[in-house]
Amino acid sequence: MDKIYDGIVIENDSTVIEGLISKLSDLYPIKVIDNFVDGLTCIAENNIKILFCLTRYSMSFEERLVSFIDKTNEINPFIIKIVLDCPLDWIEERAELIEKYSLITLPVDTNVDKISKLIKDNVYNDEKTIRRRFSRVDWPLNVKISLDGSSKEAMTRNVLSISGNGAYISSENFMPRQNDKMTLTISFKDFKLFTDAEVVWLNNDKQKPDLPEGFAVTFIDIGMASQKVIDDIIKDKIIKRVLFDFKTGY
Repeated sequence: MDKIYDGIVIENDSTVIEGLISKLSDLYPIKVIDNFVDGLTCIAENNIKILFCLTRYSMSFEERLVSFIDKTNEINPFIIKIVLDCPLDWIEERAELIEKYSLITLPVDTNVDKISKLIKDNVYNDEKTIRRRFSRVDWPLNVKISLDGSSKEAMTRNVLSISGNGAYISSENFMPRQNDKMTLTISFKDFKLFTDAEVVWLNNDKQKPDLPEGFAVTFIDIGMASQKVIDDIIKDKIIKRVLFDFKTGY
């Protein structure tokens, strides 16, 4: 997909929410998709670019919706997941699910302007813009970290999440400071990535409890070829594991 979208809307009858789609399209680049499989494919292929996903509750597709939310969270837990037209009793019954996936659930006939403001408030801020670039893949990868460029002082940690732009590194007994610079050597199966990096956020106080203690970095001056290799590895792994499971589950 050549165009970069901030969000996707899953809706098989666009006339139902055409006012909302029109409003969102005026404010943000969105893609409207009419089924969950294609929606999940879009997220898998563009997971480090997608900021939010919006869908609508339907009793007849409830299990499919829950599975879609689960798989979306596997691909990238930082994607904001919004469900429209939720019955109040469903919101009460699904409180555990809503908390687990940080779902934003909106009751029937929620005002279009309110939905637009909610997306702006929850998606378009500095923290989310940084975090959305890091897609989670079930690795770890091995990374050697050097703070002074000396291999003698290098320490080894695990990379839990990675994109062509940056990575999340698990680290319990070493925590750098925000904006610290470091040199990384990340070992993939078929090649090693050597890059300078800058620390962009810390998870030392477990602000993100579903991630182990650690920190996120953004790569500095990484080449386009290396970015493409990393993105292709992520895309291939996600499609093989998550999307295949979703398609064969129904």
